[in-house]
Amino acid sequence: MLIILEPFVQLDAHYYTRKFGFHSVFANANNKIWCFAKFGVDIQIIQDHSQFLHVKVNSGIIPTEIFCTFIYAKCYRNPRRILWEELVKLSNQSVPWIVGGDFNVILHPNENQGGDMQRLGPMDDFNDMMSDTGLIDAGFEGEPFTWTNKRVWRRLDRVLYSKEWAETFNITRVVHLPRRLSDHHPLCIEATKAENKKPSSFRFQNMWLHHQSFLQTVKQSWELPIEGYGMYKLQQKIYRTKELLKKWNRETFGNVFTTVQQAKQEATDAEKKFDRDPSEANLIALNKSNAVMVHALTLEAEYWKQKSNCKWLEAGERNTKYFHSLVKKKRVKSTIHRIMEGNQEITSPDRIRDSAASYFENLLSD
Repeated sequence: MLIILEPFVQLDAHYYTRKFGFHSVFANANNKIWCFAKFGVDIQIIQDHSQFLHVKVNSGIIPTEIFCTFIYAKCYRNPRRILWEELVKLSNQSVPWIVGGDFNVILHPNENQGGDMQRLGPMDDFNDMMSDTGLIDAGFEGEPFTWTNKRVWRRLDRVLYSKEWAETFNITRVVHLPRRLSDHHPLCIEATKAENKKPSSFRFQNMWLHHQSFLQTVKQSWELPIEGYGMYKLQQKIYRTKELLKKWNRETFGNVFTTVQQAKQEATDAEKKFDRDPSEANLIALNKSNAVMVHALTLEAEYWKQKSNCKWLEAGERNTKYFHSLVKKKRVKSTIHRIMEGNQEITSPDRIRDSAASYFENLLSD
């Protein structure tokens, strides 16, 4: 697919599809957004707005239908607020969703160079929209700014996506291509589903500390005698305790997310039963099921809080959607898409891994 923003010419569908080598083209009502598609890519317009074009895309080369919103935002704050409100409405569906284009506002002060200091209000509006929708900034490769008038440089163009998109395509690359004759850098987006066969490593869970049997479990494992000396005994104690904690976690907590869903369903059933028959026994059952649900939600929030490395939220807050978005952002930032080995560029995940391992092996052996 190819998206062109503010083309400054009238759309001649037949001419431009043939010229650019595409099969079909769509434009929004005010002709500010053009969307070209190759043969075999089915595009259905869901919402046509003066600041965006929202479409559903189906194709045999992608695993499921996806939703794309192409943005050409207004230059002024009040009209952009309307855009933010519309994006919040679109975020109510749990579907693979990607949003990209010219937002005409920066997200952080460091996305501006030159000119006057940018006002915080418009940036706050943008950040609030991302928080309300749960959209994740895809990051970028290349030059840090996407627009310039030769005196001011700003990152006005970007790509955002939902957590469902990240689950469907666990690698999304955004490359800022050269500007050439335009004042904007084109963005090239590549989304793939890479299989990660690496087994998960042991992770200590903070929620374990809240369980009454945790310390006793560790103590029992640690105090069992081991034959040997010094570091060997320590290594064996650590290994044995780790394996015991993994088993204890499965038996005590199970799948945290399944437990939450079951607890919610049981609380709902107990509430309906009490509404039909408000007896003392049903009231006790309702209170008990609600307590179990609150406990399950607390454990889930603790899990996501630790995984997202979020330290500033107040105790008791359980915005797991927000935590989940932080985890996705961490993964985006930590993913290595390419490295240079001498004069050769490497992009294959397996070759990147092998090259890194070889580098550190040589470093440590010197």
